[in-house]
Amino acid sequence: MWTSIVATIRNRLAAAAGRHARPARAGQVMVLFALMLTVLVGFLGLAIDAGFLLAERRAVQNAADASALYGGRLLSQGKTTAQARAGALAYAAQIYGYASSAPGVQITAEATATQVRVEITRELPRFFLGVLYTGDWSVHANAVTRINPETGPYAMIALGKLPDYSGIDFNGNNTIEVTCSPPQVGCGSIGSNSNITFSGSGSSIEATIWGNLGAMGNIEELPTGFHVEGDVAGGTGEIDDPFASVNAPNCDSMPTKSVPGGPPNEPVVLTPGRYTGNIRRQNIVLLPGVYCFEGKLEVIGNGSITGTGVLLYFRGPDGLFVPGNATIDLTHTGDPAWKNIVIWLASCDKELQLDGNGDMVITGAVYAPCSHIDLGGTADSQVVNGMVVGRTIRLHGDVTINLVTDSNYTAGPKQVYLIE
Repeated sequence: MWTSIVATIRNRLAAAAGRHARPARAGQVMVLFALMLTVLVGFLGLAIDAGFLLAERRAVQNAADASALYGGRLLSQGKTTAQARAGALAYAAQIYGYASSAPGVQITAEATATQVRVEITRELPRFFLGVLYTGDWSVHANAVTRINPETGPYAMIALGKLPDYSGIDFNGNNTIEVTCSPPQVGCGSIGSNSNITFSGSGSSIEATIWGNLGAMGNIEELPTGFHVEGDVAGGTGEIDDPFASVNAPNCDSMPTKSVPGGPPNEPVVLTPGRYTGNIRRQNIVLLPGVYCFEGKLEVIGNGSITGTGVLLYFRGPDGLFVPGNATIDLTHTGDPAWKNIVIWLASCDKELQLDGNGDMVITGAVYAPCSHIDLGGTADSQVVNGMVVGRTIRLHGDVTINLVTDSNYTAGPKQVYLIE
């Protein structure tokens, strides 16, 4: 009996102890859970806020980079620093939504002749962090682009800019090769500060361009036979005039020359100097030196114009006119002061016409910075061993044209680089 009483008492004491112990353990777990939950929620909030911060940091940096590049591109295309700055700000607002008028956004843009800088700061909302941190919570990005001319050997450049001028037009059944001597990829490029188009029967063009084909405007789809060994790109930067630093001949200080008499079909030999009247002959021979023409120099019939070591500078209302079956054989002076220019049309809004049906060999640069150059005809071979630079240029006719440039003829579009 005593044994059973003792067992009963023992069992009741154990049960009582168990009833009091369970609530004690449950309270400890709840306290620990509450503490851990607070820590976990804190880490979760920090992860959300920090993740949003990093994502927005990337977005703001992308906006600053792209806006600075856009402003730099405007600058490279001849826009003013004010236009480049305004363009960068407009791009950030329209494409990325970062406008100075937007709440919590600060954006600035600065432009110089060679750089565009964009800075963006954005205040960020706090999802959970505000409970613990009330200081500055923002992202900042800075981007700087630099404008550098990328020079290389160019064979043909149209300087006239959009929207006023058309650029370069290939028209006809031309066979064209633009190269350097010796040929190499990247040497002998064609560039336009406007468009490059293929009109008329341009689909019949057979061309090999060893350099690049670039335009500040658009480039129409290349005909099947038009092969470019380098890059083809529209929307490039502006190409500066490679001869802008060359001083024009001082015509007023030259001796005034008169044209020898005789019928138009009689050959004439000209000496260097200033010619104020029109010259119209079948065969013209130019002795070495610099010529200043204030009237028209015209070759008639199946004639020719030849000269070795010459510079033909036209400053009057007319220029050189070589129609029909006349032939041309001209070579530059070799004087570094003229950068190998052999034909220079200084008059604006005119046309330099080199499109007869006779053969043409021009060794040197053909330069008409504010006028049109018409190059073509039906001859077996038109050769320009130099550069062709005009405001606008047209190549046309059933003609084989070889443009052989030299590594000394360096020019190129302004390139935009992100440097910060």
